[in-house]
Amino acid sequence: MAFKDIAILLFFITILQSQLHKSIALDNKTLIKAGYWRYDTLNPPNIQSINSTLYTHLIYGFAELTFNTSTDQMFVTISDDHDEQVKNFNRIVKRKNPSLKTILSIGGTNQSSISSTMYLLMSNAYFPGRKYFIESSITIARSYGFDGLDFCWIWPSSSQEISNLATLLDDWRVAIDLESKQVKKPRLLLTMAGKYTPWIEDLSFPIESMRKNLDWLHVFAFDYYDPGTTNNTSPVAALYDPNSDLNTDYGINAWIKSGFPSQNLVLGLPFYGYVWTLLSPKNNQIGAMGTGPGPKDYSYGTEAETEVFTSTNGMLSFNDIKRDMIKYRANNSSYNSTYVMNYVTIGKTWIGFDDVKAVISKVSYAKKRNLGGYVAWQVSYDWNSVLS
Repeated sequence: MAFKDIAILLFFITILQSQLHKSIALDNKTLIKAGYWRYDTLNPPNIQSINSTLYTHLIYGFAELTFNTSTDQMFVTISDDHDEQVKNFNRIVKRKNPSLKTILSIGGTNQSSISSTMYLLMSNAYFPGRKYFIESSITIARSYGFDGLDFCWIWPSSSQEISNLATLLDDWRVAIDLESKQVKKPRLLLTMAGKYTPWIEDLSFPIESMRKNLDWLHVFAFDYYDPGTTNNTSPVAALYDPNSDLNTDYGINAWIKSGFPSQNLVLGLPFYGYVWTLLSPKNNQIGAMGTGPGPKDYSYGTEAETEVFTSTNGMLSFNDIKRDMIKYRANNSSYNSTYVMNYVTIGKTWIGFDDVKAVISKVSYAKKRNLGGYVAWQVSYDWNSVLS
């Protein structure tokens, strides 16, 4: 692209980002305005680019778990090559926003593997040694200047793991309260990430323990559909769906009916979308037949479609979506009020995502339902690498 074109592109991306953040700022000051920031060692995002003034809480992901094979003990750690990054995170974001609270998240969205260290921790074989996990998590949080801890493990797979989760939260809260008294410092926050409903198949999360011990719950209200699970273009994070229980309103109602306080539910907002390849560009509505994920490389499509919405496994960040809409002059973005989502097409490429209007609607929903606030997944998806 010519220098002039790049300058115009940067200008419009900046405006679009400003519009998005204005939309999520339309709330009172008591709302939790949180965001996950995930460090990627292969493609490190620029911490300096985080506008921490837009948030009340930033959640750093993720701390490592180290398993000591000789003692069968699990510890929360920060690796040596990650050490400076974590220190810089707190220093930079709190300098920009002194009132900001930061939270260290443990686990991650890739913890569904039975071989993951999180599964080892929650298994009956190693769960008796949880005190080492708890004590090390508190020590790490304090030593790096975090104000709280987050447990990001949304895939319990047995009733025993559910029971262990309840016990872990009970013990964790006791340890956090005791440590606060001993060091005479404000008590560390304790939060958790959860599914959009309080159950996974025939398992139910331990509501009573979560209600007693968590400051709030991050409700991951997204990934209802993706191109890997259905060929039909589908709502990724529908607020409502008249034809399915896969929607946020259904999940929030289920959490509240289960006994979890609405004010302790923090609504997840996806700062990304999913890309499908349409079977026919003439049929581009929600539910249209597709042939799988959108293009992953530059060899896709005709010359006019080359590079359009180049994605990884069908997922594309908000910034990349807006960049490509500008680059390819995609003026056919549509807002659907039934699902509360946006979608746009270029040729056979179709992407569903939350744009400004959808985000405004979801923030308004959170306020009307007396929810605790919102949490973005994830902050680094809301700036473009060319801005860093």
